[in-house]
Amino acid sequence: MRIRLMFLLSFTLLAACFTPAQAQFFKRDKDKEKQQSETEGKEGIFSIFRKDEPTESDKEMEAIKARHKDAKADVRATKRERKAAEAREDAARARAEAIKAEKAALKAEEKARKAEEKAEKAKEKAGGR
Repeated sequence: MRIRLMFLLSFTLLAACFTPAQAQFFKRDKDKEKQQSETEGKEGIFSIFRKDEPTESDKEMEAIKARHKDAKADVRATKRERKAAEAREDAARARAEAIKAEKAALKAEEKARKAEEKAEKAKEKAGGR
């Protein structure tokens, strides 16, 4: 039973592939290919290298593309300038913080020196009594 069913299905499939309608599709495809090859033959082998005259709309489109490209380049340049300015600002802040820390260190050293002087004076007073 299964073998008969498989045989019938495969026979139906093969018959569907070779029907006149299917052959007509193949014929249409071949006709299209033939027409394309004829037009390519008329244009010549070097037709791909031939440049057509640009139309007014093509020229406008190229101008718009060029302006857009320039605008994008300006945006990138501005972004880079902003990043560079931020980096300079960060460097200036770091220098300011370093100077502030140096100033605090000098103040601390001065306080330590004064504290040592007071300690020496206190020792002298205590030792001198």
